[in-house]
Amino acid sequence: MRLKDKVAIVIGAGQTPGDTIGNGRATAILFAREGARVMLVDHRADSAKETQSMIAAEGGEARTFEADVTREEDCRAMAAACVEAFGRIDVLHNNVGIGRGDAGATHLELAVWKEIIEVNLTTMFLTCKHVLPQMRRQQAGSIVNISSLASIASTGMLAYKVSKAGVNALTQQIAIGSARHGVRCNAILPGLMNTPMAIEGFAEATGASKDDLIRARDAMVPPLVLQPLLENAVYHGIEPSSEPGVIAINIFLRRGEVHAVLRNPYRFSGSHHAGNKMAMDNIRERLALHFDAEASLESRAGKDSYEVHIRMPYRAPAHAEDARV
Repeated sequence: MRLKDKVAIVIGAGQTPGDTIGNGRATAILFAREGARVMLVDHRADSAKETQSMIAAEGGEARTFEADVTREEDCRAMAAACVEAFGRIDVLHNNVGIGRGDAGATHLELAVWKEIIEVNLTTMFLTCKHVLPQMRRQQAGSIVNISSLASIASTGMLAYKVSKAGVNALTQQIAIGSARHGVRCNAILPGLMNTPMAIEGFAEATGASKDDLIRARDAMVPPLVLQPLLENAVYHGIEPSSEPGVIAINIFLRRGEVHAVLRNPYRFSGSHHAGNKMAMDNIRERLALHFDAEASLESRAGKDSYEVHIRMPYRAPAHAEDARV
């Protein structure tokens, strides 16, 4: 077991009520399965206790701690309680986040901006601040901050995006400052996940059905991948030549996968190849953030053309009438 004899704190170990499991609860359960003793932190004590019962049912060990992590005194008490109960802190997993009421720059209310920044970013600073001294004394530890793909991708949620971009910067700075103490700090940038907060929250706010919301989110993914591919094809395929060119895109379904094949003109002479390689690496990273290991990107240069072939998993629509091409 990868976490045998380790002690982990999971912030946000309860979850918003809903049909699916939240990231915090799922993380806590997996940590326990891997042998960790887990402190389950949430401002909803009853929800944390539900997670504790799930862990206990599988033979794992967990304790709950009720805390509002926007309050520094609660974060200080949380770290002290974990050391008192378990003797050490090996892992801190920061999973708290909100987005309700977010909007673009001209419509976002100041109160909403402040709340989202406080919950999504300031809480991670506070929990890290009070856990790091123990990890540094141990000369060992791992901090995992949950950011979002929204931190680097286009979105209409300004405060959420800025807060998660701040999480990335916070993570980098803590990693740099703590490496000599044997403490690692990393961020995870999830894409579109059907968690209770994402689905139930948005369904309630917009009045849309959960099935319609999930289908709309799923439909966003191919364009998010194809957009930078098309931009790259224009920049590195069309613009280096004085002659007109054609970019061909072929999208088809085969054996449970969506295939997207893009071909564009390509010149072997010139200095644009390094930029094309960098763009392909960035697109591969975006694809991995959306699909983890379930998707792939292959590229090859021919005599006068450049071809990119993407494979992505396909989710069948809930209703037959939605299966139109």
